[in-house]
Amino acid sequence: AFSEYMNFKKERQFLHWTSEFTEQGKLYLPLIEIKELNIAFTNISEDCIDNLVSKLTIKIEQLNLQELKSITDRHINTLVSRCKKISVLDLKSTSITDDSLTSIIENLQSTLEELNVGNTYVRNSAHIIGKGSLPNLISFNNWSFS
Repeated sequence: AFSEYMNFKKERQFLHWTSEFTEQGKLYLPLIEIKELNIAFTNISEDCIDNLVSKLTIKIEQLNLQELKSITDRHINTLVSRCKKISVLDLKSTSITDDSLTSIIENLQSTLEELNVGNTYVRNSAHIIGKGSLPNLISFNNWSFS
């Protein structure tokens, strides 16, 4: 059984998915053009993540993938090369590296305002995020436990 919470606000749609949105390794994407998606802490499979990054609407603006350990650089490269309107991206506690950060900068230069790469394998963020590389960035977290 699927459970979903939808809250429509003016011209914004928000959809929070729980782990119940997966069945036999498949992630079911709704037909609506969502702008915000939070699937943090859902522990979805790598196949689900493959499906998500290749089929998510290109109109997505805010995406929370926090604590999804199966997220890799390959997923982020696919996601940001398709979804160039992302302004808020939370990748805290995923398995990404500096390669993802480079791809994010290359593809989301004009839109990204908030980025969380804390507790990941991103190590050279100061060098990669040079002055002016993300001109709209107002919030950046790269704090790590290690």
